[in-house]
Amino acid sequence: MASKKIKPPKGTRDLYPTDVLRQRYITNAWRDASIRCGFDEIAGPTFESTDLYAVKSGDGILGELFQAFSGKGGQETLDKLVEKGKADFALRPEFTPTLARMYAAKSKELPKPCKWFTAGPYFRAERPQRGRLREFLQWNVDVIGLPGEDATPDMKFRMDSEVIECCLRMFEIMGMGSDSVSLHINNREIVDRIIKSSIKPDANIEAVYAALDKRQKFGPDAFEILAEEAGLDVSNFDRQLKLVEGQMKLEFRGPLMGAVSNSVEESLESTKSKLTYQNAMIARLLRKLGFSDWYQYDASIVRGLAY
Repeated sequence: MASKKIKPPKGTRDLYPTDVLRQRYITNAWRDASIRCGFDEIAGPTFESTDLYAVKSGDGILGELFQAFSGKGGQETLDKLVEKGKADFALRPEFTPTLARMYAAKSKELPKPCKWFTAGPYFRAERPQRGRLREFLQWNVDVIGLPGEDATPDMKFRMDSEVIECCLRMFEIMGMGSDSVSLHINNREIVDRIIKSSIKPDANIEAVYAALDKRQKFGPDAFEILAEEAGLDVSNFDRQLKLVEGQMKLEFRGPLMGAVSNSVEESLESTKSKLTYQNAMIARLLRKLGFSDWYQYDASIVRGLAY
């Protein structure tokens, strides 16, 4: 009888020498850009306590994790873990929880702010699809630990700009320019207000964010059905978004002009000058760094608003 042919697990890849060279070219660009922009390299374990991920994202994340069982204790222990639905450890699906744990452990002795980067493999127990594997490489660039009350708005915007710069420097290192790369930036505070002013009282806010996040993927008809079912007044949202997007684009290129729609005027009034200043600062810093042609304001980006 012929031996059984064992294939690699679904959602993973075998990398042969040429593949490794291509991957190394990219990961070297990540590291070079990070170091040039003043970020220090850190590393963490590839598996963590399952509770660390459940605390951040809730128990719903457990179904997306590759949870680890050592085999000790036999079938009885395994049955208990299956019944509970949670093992003690899980392969890391992201780095943010590890980042927070590491910083908290030594926050008193670490500089403020810390500029850290890391890159490595991550794992998600999801259905593999194009561009979304179960094992993948990820580059993380973070600024953490701004000095509390002593942190000025200018410091925050400078740190945001340095993270953006690091990303764009990576593309420069790889030989790309503004003709092939466009960075889309949004202001989550202003779009969050538009969303909340366009939802029904019984709306499922997380489902609204999820639908908006995948709007281009779904297409207009499917998106409208999902968004309306979640409780979003799509026509009202789009009308307000278009007006505000036009204003915010002006902020990114010059002084604020025009008037916002009446339906969001009141909700934005208290933060209008602050948001104008935020966008102007980031735009000015990016222009100073030589990236005036690389970025644009895009109000359709909502990823992360529900986190």
